[in-house]
Amino acid sequence: MSDSMTIPAPKKRRTRYCFRPGDDLLLLRAVLDDPDVFSPARGRRTNAWEDIRTLLHREGIRATTHGLRCRVQRLTDMFQKEITQGKQPAGTCVYDRNSVCVMTIK
Repeated sequence: MSDSMTIPAPKKRRTRYCFRPGDDLLLLRAVLDDPDVFSPARGRRTNAWEDIRTLLHREGIRATTHGLRCRVQRLTDMFQKEITQGKQPAGTCVYDRNSVCVMTIK
């Protein structure tokens, strides 16, 4: 063993953000307000998610863009599952630009 061989310190992992009840509503409103989130162009989609992350960071939501995308996917999957099971969604309703309830948050 030589003194020159040192073991590097392990990389510090970023802590996972735990979403609070009102965070989902802010996230979904931000997603619905930015049409580029659904753009077929990858660059526009990426920029839209970065803009959403920046907006939500100002509100105190310290999640990564990947975490935000996963959260939206999880919320839509839960909503779709409730609809297919014939359950009436209960909770806070999220409206689109045409005042149509598109998603509820428990």
